[in-house]
Amino acid sequence: MTPRLTLNLGLRWDYERPFIERFDRLTSVFDPTVLNPISDAAQAAYTRILAQVLANPAQYPFGPQLAPLVPVSSFQVYGAQRFAGVDGQSRTVTRGDFRQWQPRVGFAYRLRPQTVVRGGFGRFTQSSGVKGGQNGFSRSTTFIASQDSGLTPYDTLDRPFRGGILDPTGSTLGPLTNLGQGVNWVNQDPGHPYSWEWSLHLQQEYKGWLFEVGYSRNKTYDIGADLQQNDIGFERWRTLRTPRFDASGRPLQRPFLSDEQVPNPFYQLPGVTGGRASSQLISIYDLLRPLKAIGGQNRGGNPWGTNQYDSLQAKVQRRFKDGFSLLAAYTFSKLFEDTSFWGPEISGPIPEHKLGGEDRPHRLSVAPIYELPFGRGKRFFDDMPRAADLVLGGWELSGQYVVQSGAPVVFGTDSFYDGQPFDLRRDQRTLDRWFDTSRFVKFPNQQDDLSLFPAWTGVHTLPGADYRPSGPNDPRNGVYANFGNFVRRYPTRWANVRAHNTHELNLGLFKNFRIREGLKAQVRMEAFNALNRPRFGGPNTDPASANFGRVTPAQQNTPRVLQVALKLSF
Repeated sequence: MTPRLTLNLGLRWDYERPFIERFDRLTSVFDPTVLNPISDAAQAAYTRILAQVLANPAQYPFGPQLAPLVPVSSFQVYGAQRFAGVDGQSRTVTRGDFRQWQPRVGFAYRLRPQTVVRGGFGRFTQSSGVKGGQNGFSRSTTFIASQDSGLTPYDTLDRPFRGGILDPTGSTLGPLTNLGQGVNWVNQDPGHPYSWEWSLHLQQEYKGWLFEVGYSRNKTYDIGADLQQNDIGFERWRTLRTPRFDASGRPLQRPFLSDEQVPNPFYQLPGVTGGRASSQLISIYDLLRPLKAIGGQNRGGNPWGTNQYDSLQAKVQRRFKDGFSLLAAYTFSKLFEDTSFWGPEISGPIPEHKLGGEDRPHRLSVAPIYELPFGRGKRFFDDMPRAADLVLGGWELSGQYVVQSGAPVVFGTDSFYDGQPFDLRRDQRTLDRWFDTSRFVKFPNQQDDLSLFPAWTGVHTLPGADYRPSGPNDPRNGVYANFGNFVRRYPTRWANVRAHNTHELNLGLFKNFRIREGLKAQVRMEAFNALNRPRFGGPNTDPASANFGRVTPAQQNTPRVLQVALKLSF
């Protein structure tokens, strides 16, 4: 634009053609609204089963509850697998995405002869890579360990696969293809993950030194995720998973109504295969699902997740001059990701805005190279005899020192948490006590003594807390079943509790030989992790573990490595 201002303007458009299989051996579309041909037979089987359940109140005391939960009139089997190129289906895995326009703007402005401001922003698209599946064209034969919940073996090592090996059926069976073994279900508009990136940097040169400071940001959208499409709804889930007690207040051994089992209406039903056809029992939970023949079922390729990276960057660089160069860089950053659920998926799904697994707030790297100024052609002893130069001249030192924050610790086990800070100062932290474990208390199991639980947990006010065992086989408390519908609402990663940080020094001592014109040799002596400083992993974060809060002293990084090498250049 001017002698001081340079602009770089661009517009990019990408189109990624969706995948196609040459012979249409491809499945990606599942229609949950179509009545499956197996529906009438399954409904008739369920009618007989419900009558059996209602007629046996001693064996099935929940029968009166099951009838209104899953009435015969509502027991219909929906869902049909569709096949590429069949019945009007597209041959492609997904629909094409023509929206990937990507503007780019960059500039460089010279404030003074040795001072430049650089910056820019742009949109950058990634490949989606959604390939679909091969349901019907690639078929598994299930090993059936038992048909009566483990009482007797069925398939054995000396007689496996009693029903024979199943051949792929292609698209000939239509909606009955591998029915009971899952389906291939892909979002037909998965989009493409894309990022908006910004940067602004100031550079200053001074007597061969380059100083730079700047800010960079990356915000990524539409990160693909698998989402459950066959669940019973949050309110029903929460209601059915509340604890139950008998007349004496004793908690039932099957605390959740949804976990109760009844005879399986799909058992040995013609057209049904896999576990659905071989198991004699099925849970009430699976009977409540909208798609009753396939259990839990994810749809892939949902543009759901995001992440965000912000960083302040500083750099000092000295170009190689007078036998010395230096590159020192410091980054202060933060990485957030919204790519997993906050609590169980059925409660939202709500993304947890949490620190990314690769979040390292501080990173400092210093890497110098120094040619010792002794020997022929150097500042000192330029007239050194060749024999002496062979020993004393041509030496070069290099190294790199890296300091980096540790990874955030993952607290993945649900438990009581009092909401207070639990990090410890560095002078208080030890491998046996990495953080304040008193802020977390495990959920009670059947044999825990409730008197040992702090009052702040609220466990003493939960249903079943006043239960007292009357026999040696009774549970010691009645509250253990209260956590089947727990919805977590505290973070799984914390900025102030991290694994060991990195302190690593690598050194190199090189001797260069000029043998003749066009032939040079170098002897390299290198030490990696020269200080032999071990880096351990994160602490145990399971409150139910005896090692809760402890760091296992198992080295994660490589111990000191010394090596000598000969390099020839010609």
